[in-house]
Amino acid sequence: LGIVPQGSGNGLARHLKVPLGLSGALRRLAAPTLSRIDVGRINGHPFFCTAGLGFDAHVAQHFARAGSRGLSTYLRVTLREYRRYRPVPVEVELNGQRRATDCYVLAFANASQYGNDVYIAPRADLRDGLLDVCLIDALPVVRAFRVSLAMALGNLPETRAAEYFHTAHAHVRAGAPLGFHVDGDYLGHATEFTVELLPLALAVAV
Repeated sequence: LGIVPQGSGNGLARHLKVPLGLSGALRRLAAPTLSRIDVGRINGHPFFCTAGLGFDAHVAQHFARAGSRGLSTYLRVTLREYRRYRPVPVEVELNGQRRATDCYVLAFANASQYGNDVYIAPRADLRDGLLDVCLIDALPVVRAFRVSLAMALGNLPETRAAEYFHTAHAHVRAGAPLGFHVDGDYLGHATEFTVELLPLALAVAV
């Protein structure tokens, strides 16, 4: 895979430190160094940075309809939909254990960020054979402020605003249809999700 960053967030390019400018990215591709990275898969759909259930997928759905791209549009959609979204009860199975919880956000991170240096899992490693799983069961106003600030600063795991797990496989059952996304692209709703990691499955020019 060669990357020419032309997206609205460019999370994978930022994580791999690929130049964001067109000329710099093309120079990198002219004399590439290849490095293998893990690839995630949710319900058969591959992802490289993140896949998510809940509010981030809900925002991705409405962001796609917004008519414009970019960080300002994403923030506007996020603030508007925050007032409307309600979490869904789920049962999460990972590492041989089951847990019943509410899902405001359940993110499976292969790389550290969504994009635009917004870090959902700053400790994630593209080559460790594991996904960093971030669970937020509810997001009242005070916690929402803490989460937003911590994601910008890259220290969300150090707060008590989210829980983290590591796994190569997960299964989720939702009590109602739950939206999901891969790498920021909304894919639809489902009530069951199978998530897996394919170790070092992709060679990337870095």
